[in-house]
Amino acid sequence: MDRLTFPLSIAAGMEARGLKPGHPKMVVSKTSAAIHSQTVAKLRARFEEWKLSPCSRV
Repeated sequence: MDRLTFPLSIAAGMEARGLKPGHPKMVVSKTSAAIHSQTVAKLRARFEEWKLSPCSRV
């Protein structure tokens, strides 16, 4: 997560937990978008390892 800046870091965590954070209000470079996708994948794997189920919307 240290490779992403706020708010992309928060969005990656939310997405990894199954929530839809929406679109960023800033321009995101292709490199940052790729890092975001990698971070989401790594976090999802970690959450599965920790046996944390995806969040459900209330």
